[in-house]
Parts: sequence; C-alpha cells; structure tokens
Amino acid sequence: MGGDGRTGQCFRLTENKDNRPVIPEDINLMILPLAAERKENHMDAITKARELGKAIQADERYIRYNEARIANDNDQELQNLIGEFNLARQKVALEMSKPAEEQNKEKLDENNKEMQRLYTLVMQNEHMADFTMAKADMDKLLNEVNGIIALCCDGEDPDTCEVSMGGCTGSCSTCGGCH
Repeated sequence: MGGDGRTGQCFRLTENKDNRPVIPEDINLMILPLAAERKENHMDAITKARELGKAIQADERYIRYNEARIANDNDQELQNLIGEFNLARQKVALEMSKPAEEQNKEKLDENNKEMQRLYTLVMQNEHMADFTMAKADMDKLLNEVNGIIALCCDGEDPDTCEVSMGGCTGSCSTCGGCH
C-alpha cells in the first residue's frame, strides 16, 4: 500500500498474472506534486544560499579581506618577492627529491636559508601582514557559518545552535578543519 503522505490517499499495488506489480495509471497525479514540492524546497535552499553569499560579501570582514587581497595583487614588490620565494622553494624541493646520497647538503642549506629569508620578507610586507590578519578574520567567519550549517544538517535548531570556536569539540560536524 502507498500514498502521497499528505492527503491520506492510498493506492494498492496489484500484481499481474506474472506476479509483477501493476502501477496505477493515476500514480503520476500523486507523485508529481511531491516532486514539484521537493524541487521548490531545493530552489528555496539555493536561493537562501545565494542570499547568504550576498550577506557575506556585505560583511566588513569580507570587505576588508577583499581589499587586502587586491592590495596584495597590486603590490609589485610583494609579487616579485613571492615569485623569488617560490623559485627558492622549488630549488629546495628539487634538491630534496634526489636520493640522500646525491643531495648537496651545502646547496640545500644555502637554498633553505634563502627561502627562509624571502619568506620573512614576504610576511613583513605591510600588505601581506594586513592580508594575513584579514584572512584570519574571514576564516573565522566562514568556520562559524559552516559550523551553523553543519549543526542544522544534524538537526539542531537554526535559531539557537551555537558553534564552539575554541579548539576541537570532538565532533567533526562542527569543525572547520584540523589545524
């Protein structure tokens, strides 16, 4: 026996002479409204997700993050330092990929020191420092938003669920990732 689950209408599956179920002709009249309702609910969730995206982009943390990202991209000195750092990192990786007996330890140490020097210069850049702080704030916002969504998907009340932002709660459903 089946039904549409809302109106109490039921239909009985009968069997033909081969013991195969015979689906009533009017089953589509019962199923199509359910499919349309599911699609409407899906679109409602997508619409709300887009509204959430707009709200995030209007948040001061996103605005600060985006401005800092653009400032980084436009800082040619910083971009040059990042390029030099990436080259130094590739040199270290190349040397490290060799078998231990073929590695040139002096060259590896020299490249490592250069990579560390460049990393320090990159991180001391004013734009990179601003970006790093803005990104940390943005990551906190996104972790909280994701935590709320995860809690709601676990059946928590959207209006009252609280995301623990201090360390591991032991529940991966509220986690923004291990650090």
